[in-house]
Amino acid sequence: MVAEANNVRGESRGRTPGEKTLDRSFIWLTKIFAFLIAAILVGIAVTVAWKAMPAIGEYGLGFLFTSAWNPVEGQEEYGALPMIYGTLVSSAIALLIAVPLGLGTAIFLSEDFIP
Repeated sequence: MVAEANNVRGESRGRTPGEKTLDRSFIWLTKIFAFLIAAILVGIAVTVAWKAMPAIGEYGLGFLFTSAWNPVEGQEEYGALPMIYGTLVSSAIALLIAVPLGLGTAIFLSEDFIP
């Protein structure tokens, strides 16, 4: 029985040329998709910035740092700080809940606790 186990471990099969080609193809395909995702994100950022130019031109960048919101005609004043702050706080709360749960689940599953 011991000799059988040693033979199994001793035999090391190299990868066939087809397997190597598949590995290289997979690596290149993964790189292409990664660059495609990066290009899509850059495209989204450029589109948002381009579409925001009229608002930035009219209200300035102070729009991002003020909290006034007055939509009365002739006295328009808009500020996005409360919305930005709310988004950041709710995201931080979500991370405080999700990270410990996700990390705990990953540790639990990696430690072979499931029979």
